[in-house]
Amino acid sequence: MKAGIKGLIILVAAVFSAASADVIIIPDDYRTIQAGIDASQSGDTILVERGVYHENLVIQGHSLILASRFFVTGDTLDIQNTIIDGDSFDTVIKIGNWYDPGSMICGFTITHGAGYYQGGGVYIENSSMVRNNIIKNNSSSRGGGIHSVGNAIIADNIIRNNHATVAGGGIITYGGSFIVERNIISDNVSDTYGGGIHIEDSQYAIIRDNVITGNHSDSHGGAIVFYTDDEGGLLSGNLIVGNVTESGYGVEFCPGEYDIANNTICNNMGTGYGVFFGQHTTAIFVNNIVWDYTYQQIFIAPSATVTVTYSDVRGGFNGTGNIDSYPMFVDTANGDFHLLAGSPCIDAGDPNSPYDPDGTIADMGAFYFDQLVGIDQGSSAIPEFAGLITNYPNPFNVSTRISFELPESGQAALTIHDLLGRRIGTPINGYLQAGVHNIVFDGSGLASGIYFYQLKAGDRTEIKRMTLIK
Repeated sequence: MKAGIKGLIILVAAVFSAASADVIIIPDDYRTIQAGIDASQSGDTILVERGVYHENLVIQGHSLILASRFFVTGDTLDIQNTIIDGDSFDTVIKIGNWYDPGSMICGFTITHGAGYYQGGGVYIENSSMVRNNIIKNNSSSRGGGIHSVGNAIIADNIIRNNHATVAGGGIITYGGSFIVERNIISDNVSDTYGGGIHIEDSQYAIIRDNVITGNHSDSHGGAIVFYTDDEGGLLSGNLIVGNVTESGYGVEFCPGEYDIANNTICNNMGTGYGVFFGQHTTAIFVNNIVWDYTYQQIFIAPSATVTVTYSDVRGGFNGTGNIDSYPMFVDTANGDFHLLAGSPCIDAGDPNSPYDPDGTIADMGAFYFDQLVGIDQGSSAIPEFAGLITNYPNPFNVSTRISFELPESGQAALTIHDLLGRRIGTPINGYLQAGVHNIVFDGSGLASGIYFYQLKAGDRTEIKRMTLIK
């Protein structure tokens, strides 16, 4: 057994679940992953070495962390080279039931699953987290890549080339509140609903900061179908490009209340509508770019209540602040949908929206244009920062240490912002002596997600991103 690795994993596992936890290493302690799962207790970590494991796993009755060495090293080669292959026999990983606490699946390539109903790659039936995996080449009737019926967090995965015969080529969710964030969801296929994501009969759904591209459905929602049973959700900061639907809509919203902000919805194709709002849908649609190859960019059903403002819509759309101008992306041929300098979308968002992290009026689209880049700052009151600003650990659970160095004494302010740019804290605001400074940021009162910390000293500004995972 590798005692050093076990000590580190136990420390991390304690943060995630229980104060007392053991580590099982596969194949050192058990030859198969399932044998390790069966021998584990709640709060344990199962650490899997590189290799190909031909198994169909079931985690039930307790919570655990199932991870490759990526969980320790952060080396993405561990994800690529730790493969769980379902051999097209059943779902690759089934997690829990409604009575179980959640588990974490981290750092694997999950492939060749074939579930009839319960997902091809991963099936979740509790409050589990699936993060930092490659989930590819799986199939099912519902949820080719992932099928969730619980309060799941699906984050930082690559979900590609999966197939569903009914709904949810990449992901399908039923019931529960869930978060899908920072994933690449690409080239998945559904024969009917939701080529990328299909959301049905769920509670509040959060879909943010994903790249959703190249997915295909024959009927509804080449990219996404929202059908949240009147609960609604948030669609924010996503790049939704190059998805195809044969006869329906690119992104479809059915009854519910939705906040749709700062998405780039471009180059999707179909004979219907780019963005479709069905009957009895309520939505606020702001700071988006919609530039599709569809019959109509946005359709709003007669009984829907939708406000479209401060958005760039191809062909135009009535509403305050809307424009009809080519967005001027950097390089769409190579998938770069950042804005070029001079884009009409810069500073064209709702002036009442939270400012962009660079302190300017919100831009339209998923990616703001950083107006601080390239500015000559040689005359700043304080010279450029030595060592810049950083935080550790990142990602973090509850607290993280933010460190920075000032070469000269002067006024400085450290502020914390959420993903929408709203200031949520000011740990430092005053005169500081030259030298290294450290503060511990407490995120215990915040939800899991992406946050920004910004240091201003004189005329200089540095912005960094940190991720809170609970």
